[in-house]
Amino acid sequence: MKAGRELDALVAEKVMGFPYGQQHGEIGENSSGSPFCSICKVAGSWRDGDLFSEPCIQHYSTDIADAWQVVEKLREQGFNFGIQHPCRRHGGQAFVYFHRYGGSTIGHQSTALADTGPRAICLAALKAVCVEVAK
Repeated sequence: MKAGRELDALVAEKVMGFPYGQQHGEIGENSSGSPFCSICKVAGSWRDGDLFSEPCIQHYSTDIADAWQVVEKLREQGFNFGIQHPCRRHGGQAFVYFHRYGGSTIGHQSTALADTGPRAICLAALKAVCVEVAK
């Protein structure tokens, strides 16, 4: 699956636990007084009684800061994480793994190769939560 909003939405739902199309979180104000979403940290403007026109989904597959939230979420669930980018062994692609030990020495491991680190993180994270996606 290519990096983009479709992959971001799948990660938001399956990994981060946000129901598909979830509206924004608690609304506060940022330092300039603009409305500010507590989930995606985006400032917006009021429109037709709703704060934003799109559901609250971050750019997990294209922004490394957003992708790192995915890493932290899985770490909270007991997964170890590793990344090599660029990985000479894999043709310069990003190689990512998530691994969690089970009750014995056998554990659950998911890996992914992709052209960018954020995309590889997303693909491996989806595998870690048992969601297979087309390459």
